[in-house]
Amino acid sequence: MKKAVLLFLLSLLSLPANAFVVKLSTDHFITTSQMTGTVVITNPSTTHKAVEIMAKKRIHTRKGEERHEETEDFIIIPPQVIIGPQQERAVAIQWIGSRDTKVELPYRIIVDEVPIKGNKDSDQAKAGNVTIKLQFINSLYIRPEGTQSNVELEKVKTYKNTLSTTLKNSGTQHQIIKEFTLTFNDNNDTPKTVIVTNEMLEGGINILPNETRTLSFPIPDTLTQQTEFKADLTFK
Repeated sequence: MKKAVLLFLLSLLSLPANAFVVKLSTDHFITTSQMTGTVVITNPSTTHKAVEIMAKKRIHTRKGEERHEETEDFIIIPPQVIIGPQQERAVAIQWIGSRDTKVELPYRIIVDEVPIKGNKDSDQAKAGNVTIKLQFINSLYIRPEGTQSNVELEKVKTYKNTLSTTLKNSGTQHQIIKEFTLTFNDNNDTPKTVIVTNEMLEGGINILPNETRTLSFPIPDTLTQQTEFKADLTFK
């Protein structure tokens, strides 16, 4: 079972040594089984920490920008907790949405620090007059049995000296792509390949069910300056 990935909004800062730690018991629920899980929050510091736990629907724009929408599909008990020094608290999460879904549903479980007045050991970092709040974001999927991804290459074309690649997931489950290869067959010449690396994808992309993703890269020297191409897609 894959562990939930923690995404830190403090990507440009060092994580404070006294930061609270969040662990989600699973990154997906199966609709034919018990739809409950737990979030365990550990406070390694010497002062109290207050956090708020919430669930949001997760969507992506065509360019891959993530958006969150309000949802009433979860019951979270308790939604806010105060954790004593060097202690941990378990928070129950229950999904109460319809089990009739045939497509995997993506959500985010978000844990936000809530400042405690007078607490000098807060996990919030200050830079000038800006306060940066520590936030943990976890993936959680509601997954019916039998779902699978189906990512296909929808279109490849050039635009303003860039190679525009459009991928579509017509399947019923998300697909994480760490890198992919485009194989071009042009005018019966020797096939040309373009490898889009993990670094170019900034660690990989996650294409949710029924999502289309358009990615742009500099045109490789091996390709001609034509408008549209035919190519085959392989990925891992």
